[in-house]
Amino acid sequence: MKVLCVCQNGNNRSVFMAYRLKRHGHEALAAWWNKTSSSTLAMLCNWADKIIVMEQGFQSRIPTAYAAKVLLADIGPDEWGPQWHPELKRRVYRAYDQLKEQGEI
Repeated sequence: MKVLCVCQNGNNRSVFMAYRLKRHGHEALAAWWNKTSSSTLAMLCNWADKIIVMEQGFQSRIPTAYAAKVLLADIGPDEWGPQWHPELKRRVYRAYDQLKEQGEI
């Protein structure tokens, strides 16, 4: 499955979720709505089978044509700095497991 992981700045949450997905056999990319042109974001959304947003409200940043592909992994705000904080890892693992249990990924 091809999965696009989207957060605000593309440094922590989406990158770690993409890493987790890759470790489980998915093709995954991280992107950020804050620094990506609308045409590039649309191209990435078109490529993806699923789009995982990392925070409640980020769904509105995804072009409406791709709304049916959007899943929420509510990791919460980016408060971990530049490193993969243990709490960030725990939240990503939990969100991944929930999406897998629901049959979404």
